[in-house]
Amino acid sequence: MAVKVHNWLNRFYTNQQGMSLFELVVGLTLMGIVMMLALVIISLNANMISLSYNNTMNRASLSGTMSILRNDIQKLSPDSLIHAESNRLSFYSIDGDYVNYQKSQDKLYRNSDLLLKDLVDDPFQYLNDSLHVVESVEEDITYLRVTLKIEKEGQIIRASELFYLRN
Repeated sequence: MAVKVHNWLNRFYTNQQGMSLFELVVGLTLMGIVMMLALVIISLNANMISLSYNNTMNRASLSGTMSILRNDIQKLSPDSLIHAESNRLSFYSIDGDYVNYQKSQDKLYRNSDLLLKDLVDDPFQYLNDSLHVVESVEEDITYLRVTLKIEKEGQIIRASELFYLRN
């Protein structure tokens, strides 16, 4: 067996005629197909990495906004509410600071500072002690549900928390 392989290799290396045009075309075609497959695989990997990066950045943006909301809502008592609407929350914190969250078009602002873009729905929902939706500030508000839902590049990312308002 080793002798046959050696004879075949020897014949291949000592052939002075080169390759035929057919062999050259077949070899280039196979190499082109392999390169196209490699290019498609690399392109798909790059797209997946880009999508994953964008998704991570969007989730980080939601998480950061929710953290700011959480810190402010911890300083909120139901008696200090000024506006309690689905697109607006304003109150005086227990520190005496005025805090105003407002959704305008697809953006969420905190005291005129932009917090979040591409917001799909109104973020605030007010609930009583039996978790029924409250329509006005005059009713007893016990819970506040904040739902941040953004849409970027056809993908919807959502974060939601239910807060108990201190007395």
